[in-house]
Amino acid sequence: MDILESLYEKPPHALHILDRKVRIKGPNTLLIGPKNAGKTTLIVDYLSALSSKTYLYVDLNDLRIKKEDLANNLFTFYQKHNLSLLVIDNYEKAFPLNSSMQVLLSSDDHSLQIDGLDTLFLDALDFEEFIAFSKAASIESLFNLYANYGRQPEATFLHESQLLAFLQSKLRLELYEPSLLEIFCFMATYQSRPVSLHHIYKNLKASIRLSKDKLYL
Repeated sequence: MDILESLYEKPPHALHILDRKVRIKGPNTLLIGPKNAGKTTLIVDYLSALSSKTYLYVDLNDLRIKKEDLANNLFTFYQKHNLSLLVIDNYEKAFPLNSSMQVLLSSDDHSLQIDGLDTLFLDALDFEEFIAFSKAASIESLFNLYANYGRQPEATFLHESQLLAFLQSKLRLELYEPSLLEIFCFMATYQSRPVSLHHIYKNLKASIRLSKDKLYL
């Protein structure tokens, strides 16, 4: 597969490596954590100590990859290049693995368990981790930034003026359906105040196509 050769020749590099409490200690590890918790960065940090010719890094979310073709060619590629490690980011349970390969996997599926692999959990930043690499001047500023923006590692590299746009871009990615985004924005105006689903439905149905079934789901 040409894509495997390309991935092998161009392994990932991280511009920012954050010092996290959780560390990958070796192969045959399953790294579990929510989206944007820093799993890929942690993996790249681990790989930086290895020769790039000893491993192959694959991201199953890479649109260039056809998973069926990948599954059929991985083991042959692993043997051909005498690799000592296969890394699969955004691993999915249904994707087959040859048991003779040493692997390092990441997933946001908290129910995932794989025999023979040590499971390592990575959460988003805690306050102590946030303090370690934030440039805010006072503890009050640090806490305010952390409470509002600090759980995602990539947010710590942004200026405060960029954070609102950053969060809104994340919302648009997660709530990709326009009606869901409008529901969320409307509900946000009632933060810390009681509001019924009937009230939400009554106010939104005039501006968007909305069924009660969709809202109650």
